[in-house]
Amino acid sequence: MYEYKVISGQIKVDYSKNETMESVLTDLLNSNEKEGWEFYSQGAITERIDPGCIASLLGHRTQIISHQTFIFRRKKENK
Repeated sequence: MYEYKVISGQIKVDYSKNETMESVLTDLLNSNEKEGWEFYSQGAITERIDPGCIASLLGHRTQIISHQTFIFRRKKENK
């Protein structure tokens, strides 16, 4: 049996520190691996956000937002 950890959101690259997308992703993967998490998969999750009552009356429409995700897993400890 495994337990899973999902990290979502945008990756922020600080070019003033000479970071690259590759170095930021490498750090993300390595830091989770040090905590015992194994990289499992990467993908996108789509979220539908419906406006509330007032926003709907004001003409706001449903928004569709896509989140990039990184999924890690590790074996559960037997208890």
